[in-house]
Amino acid sequence: MLPHRGFLLAISGPTASYGLIVGLFGFAIVVYKTFRPHTEIQPVVHKGIVEDLRDVVRVLRGNMILRLNLMFTAVNALVLGGLIFIIPAFAKDVYGTSETGLGYLFSAVGLGALAGALTTSWTGGVKRAGPALLFTDVLFGIFVVIWAFSSTMTLALPIAFLLGYFNAVHIALGIAVIQVNVPAVVRGRVIGAYELAWSAFPLGGLVSGSLAAMFNLRYSLTILACGLVVFTVVVMLSSSQFRQLRIDLQ
Repeated sequence: MLPHRGFLLAISGPTASYGLIVGLFGFAIVVYKTFRPHTEIQPVVHKGIVEDLRDVVRVLRGNMILRLNLMFTAVNALVLGGLIFIIPAFAKDVYGTSETGLGYLFSAVGLGALAGALTTSWTGGVKRAGPALLFTDVLFGIFVVIWAFSSTMTLALPIAFLLGYFNAVHIALGIAVIQVNVPAVVRGRVIGAYELAWSAFPLGGLVSGSLAAMFNLRYSLTILACGLVVFTVVVMLSSSQFRQLRIDLQ
């Protein structure tokens, strides 16, 4: 979505961009209505939301990998949200550009994310998911810091592409880890917990905005990104199980 929205924002302005978003949401709803999901799991009697939550908690208590992965998701979403929501301020106050430049910045992040997703799809991912998750998260944090201190659009655009790329690869690997480490009978509920962890995304805008008010734009993203890198390094050093994590579908 970001590449299309960015290019449209650069060419046609915000009205056409948000009109396209509304139209695509409507189109997605129509497409979803045509899906006829197939499952090999026998239907079971629904026990209610409370029992579903208990099932999720039981699964997470017994699986450290899932707990860490959900924490990764929340922290990553916080930083990504902080970045996305503060990009307009960077476009205006740092790069001195209009909505055209803002559109190009969003496009660069989105194209990087698209390239990362396609790379993961074409290569089938990596079996050594643990090291890859750690490595891509650190790179994402580093590129956020570099981007925060870039002073021209010429530098900002390729860096935005790279941080979008590594973030997309990290997200794809993270959801794959959940899929292969969760029993099929509770997979949907655990995916719900994964989506709940993504609620940190809008919170990232609050955090980055508050930090920018206290310090400045550059330091706000730097603090968030450094927190992400520190969290990743702590997990890397403290959890040999996560470092050795693999995705084996055989």
